[in-house]
Amino acid sequence: MKILIVDDNLVFLKQLQKYLRANNFDVDIADGGKKAIEMLASNKYSAVVLDLKMPDMSGMEVLRWAYKGRINSKFIVVTGYGEIESAVEAMKLGAVDYIQKPFDTEC
Repeated sequence: MKILIVDDNLVFLKQLQKYLRANNFDVDIADGGKKAIEMLASNKYSAVVLDLKMPDMSGMEVLRWAYKGRINSKFIVVTGYGEIESAVEAMKLGAVDYIQKPFDTEC
């Protein structure tokens, strides 16, 4: 399974990438929304772990782009700023889950 992790926090990116690779997943990383769109346009991912708050382009903008472009990846939104409105919007745009940081990888 090929997974894309999108977050502007490089420590989070590297830690989650290391964890997922140790569990036999093929993992790419993008350090922002614009890079994520480039990667989504040229690669197929089974799942995308997507942060909402990023300085160059929000995760919600990435979700909107993916929704309009009919990207078939499963999107899992992770955020340190969970709000009901953003959770509802993310689900309407096709996100399969909405998780608040920090989270336990063993759950």
